[in-house]
Amino acid sequence: MTPVTADETQRDEWRAVASYLDSDRVAAEPVFVQPYYHQQALSYYYTPQCFVPGEVFSCNKESFNVQSITRHNCCEPDEVTDERLAYHLPQDDFRLITVRDAPIGAQIIDYANRTRHVTQPASFDDNIDLYRVTPLSESENN
Repeated sequence: MTPVTADETQRDEWRAVASYLDSDRVAAEPVFVQPYYHQQALSYYYTPQCFVPGEVFSCNKESFNVQSITRHNCCEPDEVTDERLAYHLPQDDFRLITVRDAPIGAQIIDYANRTRHVTQPASFDDNIDLYRVTPLSESENN
């Protein structure tokens, strides 16, 4: 099984994302990858023990807290609502990795910008963006 990436440039990007997470992420911090099928490319470099046919998504979620919002666990891109995102996204800190122009990724960023703090500590070759999402303080919530 090889990751679903078209060329060496994309492989280099995912290798860089994995390296960044290795050095910057707290192990328990949730990571959301959008669109979901890019979990395969990330897994190839970041969680290679999960890079097994039929096991990537369940292994990533159970062993590494890496997950995605998909039509199977949430909804189609045109059915995403704030209520659904509030239900599926963690209330505490999490990381969001999104490929540019990914519909649900853009919707998560929009929602998070309205309800939380969003910083973009890393971007990889103008294609993959990594965000850190943190809760608002109690005074900001009021």
